[in-house]
Amino acid sequence: MSDITYNVGVLLGRSPLSEPDQNLADLLVEWVESRIDTAATAAAVTVDPVIRDQVTTKAVARYMGTPRDGLTQRTVQVDDAQITNSYGSGATAPIGEVEILSEWWADLGLSSGTSGTFSVRPSFEPVT
Repeated sequence: MSDITYNVGVLLGRSPLSEPDQNLADLLVEWVESRIDTAATAAAVTVDPVIRDQVTTKAVARYMGTPRDGLTQRTVQVDDAQITNSYGSGATAPIGEVEILSEWWADLGLSSGTSGTFSVRPSFEPVT
């Protein structure tokens, strides 16, 4: 278990993570780090490793903390044995798609994970 995976468990309040959750976190950490490294290379930016770890931890914890089955609320009442589950079609990312928020890209020194710039000239040179 990496430090990032451990920190994901702490953020989720499930430390230590169960073995299946730990395996998922390790996989997602690898994917997020690869995505960040690819964007940084394309933009020719050197990313601070501490900030990279923090962004990776927050992104993976956010993904793992989002219910995958559409469950939005669960009420359990001991007396009279009442159980209520509420399901919704919330805006959840597809399986395996970990979102890195735009403010986290900014923390990394990148712009929304995209690289490159362009300019638009308000005029043109006529062809003669």
